[in-house]
Amino acid sequence: VRSPWLLGLFVLNIVWCCFMMHGRMYLGMHSPIDLVVGVALALLLLHVYISVDDFVDAWMTSSTVFVPAYQLAFATLLCWTYPAGLQKTPSYNYAVYFTGVCLGVTTGVWRCPRHHSVNAAATLRQLRGDFPSLGFFVFAGRRFILGLLVVLLLRAMSKEILKIVVSPVLRLLKIPHSNHEAKDAGAVVGYNVMTPIRLLNYAVVGWSVVEPCFDLFEWLEI
Repeated sequence: VRSPWLLGLFVLNIVWCCFMMHGRMYLGMHSPIDLVVGVALALLLLHVYISVDDFVDAWMTSSTVFVPAYQLAFATLLCWTYPAGLQKTPSYNYAVYFTGVCLGVTTGVWRCPRHHSVNAAATLRQLRGDFPSLGFFVFAGRRFILGLLVVLLLRAMSKEILKIVVSPVLRLLKIPHSNHEAKDAGAVVGYNVMTPIRLLNYAVVGWSVVEPCFDLFEWLEI
């Protein structure tokens, strides 16, 4: 039996998506045919993913080092093939962020399958209680607040470290580079050093969500 709360969240999500689509058309960013094709592709990909969901879970939690190596190779190839956006819009940076998060999440899940297995999910379901009980909100609230602090801290620390480390590594590899976005930058040279910094910074964000946070929750028993 489906929970009426879950049904309500589903309806709310559909309404939110409709507002998003209306906003894109209102701003002139997309036409109706773009939205129709986008929805059709999303439903098709969802149908395909559901059929391979168990395989993907088993693959990501397998012990082979191929899992993070594949994701790292894919992220590197993607950022190397497309070192800059075709136009000056935030979309390119968003794509780099997303690729980095995927790399971090994949690596974290591969490293700590005990936190993300079917048995772990069943144990969490017992601890948190049913939605929308008080126990559920206390459980989720504590984890959200503490997890958010951990993610923000690691994101800030890794960003500063990467600003120091990435440029010397590129010089060591003899890859011409410069900060294409610096206000006092002269002529743009080679690769934009901010692209690997963003990629790795958000890889840390993705990794921190699925490994350090869960390790901390386990240690604190919350």
